[in-house]
Parts: sequence; structure tokens; C-alpha cells
Amino acid sequence: DNFRGQLFWQCVSIACMCLSAGELHTDYKFIGVALIIIFYIYRDRPLMRAAGMVIALGQFYGGVETAALLALIPICFYNGKLGKHKWQKFFYIYYPGHLLLIVLLRRIMTGSWI
Repeated sequence: DNFRGQLFWQCVSIACMCLSAGELHTDYKFIGVALIIIFYIYRDRPLMRAAGMVIALGQFYGGVETAALLALIPICFYNGKLGKHKWQKFFYIYYPGHLLLIVLLRRIMTGSWI
């Protein structure tokens, strides 16, 4: 009976997260929440995780989000262990740096600085 109670509240929580993601217009909307749950449930079953990702992202019917399927390539090779940290500082600088570059290029191309 405790399992049923937990399952009920887990389902309610997931539904609230999905609704919130849709209402807040987050990237991937409710599918993003579904992907997180799929990755958690199938964390030890890579084939099922990949199938779940394909099915979930297939809901976008060829939108830009389907490019996220390319992420399956490195995800399938992940062995569950931390990698070497020699690249960590590079990516801490690269990630915000490339976003800043994209914004600057967009503003230069459109002439919009507001």
C-alpha cells in the first residue's frame, strides 16, 4: 500500500512538472521532463534509454529538437565513470563564451543592440 501511495505522488509530481514546463515555455516543453525520467528509469539499460529518447523526441515531428538525437552517440558510449578533468576548465570557459559570441553576432547582423 505504501508503494501505491508513493506511486500516486510520483505521478502527481511528474504531471505538475510537465504542466509547469509547458506553461513556462521551457525548451522541449513536457518532453524534456519525460526525457529526464526516461534517463533515470533506464539508467542501467542503454538500449531502452536510447529507444525512449527516440520515441520522446519523435513527438516533435522533425523540429529542431530532433537534432538532439545526435546526443545519443556520446550517451551510448558513456560507461558511468567520470572522465579526466583536463578539459573541465576549457568547457567552463567555452560554453558561456560561445553563447556570448552567438548573441554578439546576432546583434551585429541585425543591428539590434536593445
